[in-house]
Amino acid sequence: MAYVIADDRWLIRLQAEVPPWVEYLAHLIAADARRLVPIDTRELHDSIRVFPVEFDEVFIAVGTDHWAPTEYGSGPHWILSHGLWLRPENPWPLRNARTGQVFGTVVWHPGTPEQPFMRPALYKKRRLRGGGR
Repeated sequence: MAYVIADDRWLIRLQAEVPPWVEYLAHLIAADARRLVPIDTRELHDSIRVFPVEFDEVFIAVGTDHWAPTEYGSGPHWILSHGLWLRPENPWPLRNARTGQVFGTVVWHPGTPEQPFMRPALYKKRRLRGGGR
């Protein structure tokens, strides 16, 4: 014969356990993303952060404007120093800040291959042991 002891405080105990595990898992994902991200200037690497939002929600942010072309790649495209085709009044040329090479005000970029770092970090199978507390 088996006996089950019902504890009406199970939900309270479960809610106390969830937030530490969620945040622990988010930090594991962010650490893997930092490990997988391609390093050039470290700007992308250093911008990966974890922000607790609510009781059981965490937000992992990548704080640069070029994370998407790195993650998903980009097709060939024009880069314009003046932003719009109809505004060529901006005389500043595009240049490589490290080498000093000057390219002009309009440059054809051949595109970049995808270098995923967030998706592999997010979808990695994990065995959680002793985390969260």
